[in-house]
Amino acid sequence: MITEVSNYIDKSLKDQPIRCGNRIGHNPKIPKMFVAPENHRRPETLKDIIQRFTQSYFNPRNHKDLYHHKDIGGKDLRLIRSEFREMISMGCSIITHYYDVLTGELGFRNERGIFIRFSYESLAQRLGVSLARVKKFFGFLKKRNFLTIKEDRKKDANGQWTSNISRKIIKSSFFVQTLGIGAWKKIQKYRKWLDKTVKPNTDQQKENRMLIKEMLAESFKTKDPSKQSYRNPDKDKQLVSRALELYEEDSSKSLSDYLRELRAKHA
Repeated sequence: MITEVSNYIDKSLKDQPIRCGNRIGHNPKIPKMFVAPENHRRPETLKDIIQRFTQSYFNPRNHKDLYHHKDIGGKDLRLIRSEFREMISMGCSIITHYYDVLTGELGFRNERGIFIRFSYESLAQRLGVSLARVKKFFGFLKKRNFLTIKEDRKKDANGQWTSNISRKIIKSSFFVQTLGIGAWKKIQKYRKWLDKTVKPNTDQQKENRMLIKEMLAESFKTKDPSKQSYRNPDKDKQLVSRALELYEEDSSKSLSDYLRELRAKHA
């Protein structure tokens, strides 16, 4: 009798559709990867970053800000399970693919030039994963301070509140802390080129681009190259990211001033 029940349970589990937990079809050695749509081409700069995010799954110890748990103080703890590392790799790739370089938002412009934002449901469908996994991934990014989510709610003519898809704004720290300042500088270079050739379509895009221009006015170059030799790359990467955040909050000081103060404080 016990054997019959055991066999029935095994058969029932095998017949269940793969939905969640360890039955999501995950293979640690052959993870799912983001496949860019053929009808939405992106520049080589972003393609290179997408490739690095894809490869990062196989080198998690070299990407601790992505694939390690952290304590309250930000200290690296154990490695995140491979199922979620797979989601992180795919999620970072699709975010980069649909990253609007001029505004920093997640989305794309359609044929009529209208900016289209992504809902969690739409992203889940494009990645072929569950809605729960996508929501968990964005919660992870928000907790790591890699993006800002702004609700888009307005009152209509009748005084009723209406909600649109939230704005998902990718922070510079998303690129700096995960792939290094070099990746962010490549995006800056491409953004400068676009800024000269593409005109903003909306007031929000104009506002975002003005802020970006102010940020790009500063340089992170070190006057004394010899000082780079003894710096901790991981620590310096965090300081650069923090300097960017401080500048976004208060532009009364320059980016280089914020960075200089942070380096002196953590020396």
